Amino acid sequence: RKLRYNATATAQHNTSSRQQHIQSTPSIPLHIKFRKMSSFLLRSARGLPPKTCTTTFQNMISRRFLSSVITLSDEDAVEKFRMLNGKSILYFTASWCPPCKQIKPIYEDLSDKYKDKVAFGKVDVDENDGAAMDFEIQAVPTFVVFHGETAIHKFSGADPNKLESMIQDLESR
Repeated sequence: RKLRYNATATAQHNTSSRQQHIQSTPSIPLHIKFRKMSSFLLRSARGLPPKTCTTTFQNMISRRFLSSVITLSDEDAVEKFRMLNGKSILYFTASWCPPCKQIKPIYEDLSDKYKDKVAFGKVDVDENDGAAMDFEIQAVPTFVVFHGETAIHKFSGADPNKLESMIQDLESR
């Protein structure tokens, strides 16, 4: 009797933990599972690598590696960036700043759009506090627009319309 009781209790425990596991895992519809499986079988029958390898490679070559924004890590890099580029914009940011995270993809899109006319730089104020002090950055995100080595515009905030209008103004000079 004692052995039978333990076996029943163990079976009930295993069943309940299995049900909890099934309930906690997200379910994928069967037609998607079969479509993925059939795609895998067709590709392997043709001698091609599984599609996941291609997707992984495409993920490695993402926008962040192909971006036109140059990250400037110290004060010397900021000075060289300003001296080498006739028209440039510096984006002062911080990794913990929610508005900075919001404007980052917009800034990258604008850098791709105007990459032939304006140079785009990014400065993390936590890593490069010397440059932040040189430009008297008191809030992030802050954008400083340069024509030559002189700053012509400076504003703080995550306003994409104002940012693009400043870039267009710089481009027309």
